[in-house]
Amino acid sequence: MSFLLNPSLKGANMPTKDLTGTVAIVTGSNTGIGKETATAFCEMGAHVVLACRGVLKAQACAEEMTRECKGTAEAMCLDLADLDSVQKFVKEFSAKHKQLHILVNNGGLSTQGKYTGPKVTKQGYEICFGTNYLGHFVLTMQLWPLMKATGSPARIVNLSSITVWFASVNFERYYKGPSKTQGNYAASKMACTVFTKELTKRLGDAAIVADADPGFVASDIWRNNALMKRVAGFFALTPRQGGVTRRQGARTSIEAATRSDIGGGWYLVPFSFAFSKIMKLSPWLGYNLGMPLLSKLFLGSRADVSSPKSYKPEAASSLFELSYRICKEEGIEIPSL
Repeated sequence: MSFLLNPSLKGANMPTKDLTGTVAIVTGSNTGIGKETATAFCEMGAHVVLACRGVLKAQACAEEMTRECKGTAEAMCLDLADLDSVQKFVKEFSAKHKQLHILVNNGGLSTQGKYTGPKVTKQGYEICFGTNYLGHFVLTMQLWPLMKATGSPARIVNLSSITVWFASVNFERYYKGPSKTQGNYAASKMACTVFTKELTKRLGDAAIVADADPGFVASDIWRNNALMKRVAGFFALTPRQGGVTRRQGARTSIEAATRSDIGGGWYLVPFSFAFSKIMKLSPWLGYNLGMPLLSKLFLGSRADVSSPKSYKPEAASSLFELSYRICKEEGIEIPSL
């Protein structure tokens, strides 16, 4: 049974690929999974843009990556909770770079636990929906013309979460004003997952769009939830139990962006088996026991299915209708696909 308890023997090898000449953007990449993802790209030779709100911290990370890795990195300011900041980032990036091969929509937050930050974005949208999804929607759509011109095909990675199995697809309920429920984080991740499926349909062969579920990670997304931070940290740092490190949690994002056999619309999970089988049996069991206890035992990366709700055509149509409506109301130009 020792092979089950040793992550080095059970799918823990990180992917490698020569990314020399590749330009990548990773949002929220000055800490946690995002930093590990950006570092991996830089190690493979890519030029990586760390798109972060905390630009000074991102600058220090970029300097470290450039110093220690094969590739290069730079920091640019991006506040996903401010659509003006998102548009400014797109303009500045497009003026500076003539190519974009990889976009990893990693940045995000959770309001669970002792979160004391703003409840809404600068434009008044629910903070999780606005940051985790809406900011990335505007970013992706406005960067798409540049990515399309770059060719290759382009790679777009959206971070998902096991919480989509508990999420509603009634996005109208969550998007405006402070959340009145505890389902706002899950709904924002459901929106990201539905976004992936609809982009795959609309972009066709021009892009490979995939979801990446990092798994049970001692990530900074739990910085405001003392209990989850403690539990995740314990499981991730105990070698023979439970969860995974941030580097291991970044694996699904890295593979979604670099593997040659990735298909459009894939949903990558951090397991060597189809974890959805457990979630279909009992979402509660999978979330509360399966994810923390099996993450390291069956560490890997493979395609799986997400929540059945995420495949409903009406979910995609309602999400895109809402997203375009918001952008129209805010005076934001979004290219039609």
